[in-house]
Formats: sequence, structure tokens, C-alpha cells
Amino acid sequence: MKISYSIVVWLFSIHCCFANIWHGDYVIKSQADADAFRRVCNCTSINGNLIIKGNDVKHVDSLYALIDINGSLNISNTVKFNGFYGLRRIRKIKTDLRLKDNLFDKIDSFDWLERIE
Repeated sequence: MKISYSIVVWLFSIHCCFANIWHGDYVIKSQADADAFRRVCNCTSINGNLIIKGNDVKHVDSLYALIDINGSLNISNTVKFNGFYGLRRIRKIKTDLRLKDNLFDKIDSFDWLERIE
């Protein structure tokens, strides 16, 4: 059973992340989801939306390798989120940046972001 589980996880990773690109939306609803990004693929690009929502998400440091989002970056309904550090290498967001119903301690800046198309 353990072998087949590993094969399924490996096949899922290959299907969704090919050539350092995540295909589809990546949804983070908990801190465990955020931490799993590095283990699942550590991609530099997402062809879809990056959605961060939920009271349990504190930071997204494991997304440090991410450079492009070919969709939207949505951060919503977070209470404990104070971790923009993991997003600081993002240079391009194709659709839009949405911040909704969050309680941020602070937002340093988005000067790392070159463009939103």
C-alpha cells in the first residue's frame, strides 16, 4: 500500500508540475498546504491562479521559487497571514491581484512586482 501511495503522489506531481510549471490553480487553505508546495514541485511558474485563503495560513515561505503567475493572485479571509516573504520573487501576475477580507499586521510593499497584465 505504501508503494502505491508513493506512485500516486509521484504521478500527480509529474502531471501537475512539468518543467517547473504548475498546471492549474494552486489553492492554499492551511499552513500545511503552503508548506507542501516545496515538497510537491517547487515550481517557478503557475499556469492558473494562486489562491491563498483560510484562517490557518500564516506564511507562504515555501513559495520562494515562484516567479510568474499566469492567472490571479488571490489572498482572502486570512486572519494570521503575515508572510509576504515567500511571494517576493514574483515578477508578473497575468490577470489581477486581489486582497479581500484579510487582517494583515503589515504589508511592506509590492515593489518586487514588475507588472500585472
